[in-house]
Amino acid sequence: MRVGLWALAAILLGAILAHLLLQDRGYVLITFLGYAIEMSVPALVLVLGAAYFAIRLTIWLWRAPRQLGAAVAGVRVR
Repeated sequence: MRVGLWALAAILLGAILAHLLLQDRGYVLITFLGYAIEMSVPALVLVLGAAYFAIRLTIWLWRAPRQLGAAVAGVRVR
């Protein structure tokens, strides 16, 4: 898990540095149901990284009450 987070952090840092240092940053155009989203490749990497962390946080918050209840029940049994 930690290795994956460090790898993701390195990729995000590389994307930020590439965004600042390169002249031609690449171009991404996503069209869906009549909507068009345009951005550079480093911006897409940052958006995907932020979405990944938002999903992980949501899952963690969803599971937190159940894990807390199990921990409290374990303490009560002792």
